[in-house]
Amino acid sequence: MTLELQCVPTSEIIPLRHLVLRPNQPLSACFYPGDEDSNTVHIAGKIGDQLVSIASWYLESHPQISESSPWRLRGMATHPEFLKRGYGRDVFYFGIETLKEQHGHFLWFNARVSAAEFYQKLGCQALSTGTFNIPGIGPHILMGRKI
Repeated sequence: MTLELQCVPTSEIIPLRHLVLRPNQPLSACFYPGDEDSNTVHIAGKIGDQLVSIASWYLESHPQISESSPWRLRGMATHPEFLKRGYGRDVFYFGIETLKEQHGHFLWFNARVSAAEFYQKLGCQALSTGTFNIPGIGPHILMGRKI
């Protein structure tokens, strides 16, 4: 089965965000600041009508990053039934290509510590030493890469 990658509205990604990233929180916790900004990009990977993997990309600065046109990756998730098949990787690279079209130069994000190795395989690296805790979610590390 072929994965179809496309840009979608916020409403299409919320169910998978809730299922994977915020299962024990109210649905309202799945709406992030900037979701509806005109330059925000939500990417979905679908097989037929099944939503398989998602990611959101925001034109957003970070106090520790001096690169021009920094973009933030947030809300990346793959449906539990479709893990370890490369779909998250495909969504990530589709996002990178989309950001290149937007003249993005650098990507940063707060990665769950449990996902850091996945992002390292995609060419990302830690941008800080140590981890920090996001209450209700867990330990994270600041990561990034050139686009």
